[in-house]
Amino acid sequence: MYNLRRFKSSAVLIVITFALAVCSCNKSKNQAEKDLGTYDSPEEALRETKQALEKLSTNVNTGIESVLYVNEYDKSKNLIFKTTK
Repeated sequence: MYNLRRFKSSAVLIVITFALAVCSCNKSKNQAEKDLGTYDSPEEALRETKQALEKLSTNVNTGIESVLYVNEYDKSKNLIFKTTK
């Protein structure tokens, strides 16, 4: 009986916490929707877009280099430790 009451209390607290988290996320989302980051001139928008894409490209290239490094590691590992199937 005690465990059931404790479970119900925990479930109620979890639901309340989840509801508060959803409300706070909606509030911050509404604030972000108000500030769309629009630009008055197309040239300025193009310049900012290029800058954002360059940052993204740098991060993607770093990720690709990491994957290539892991692939080389796997090749070397397989060469050193020959596995039989």
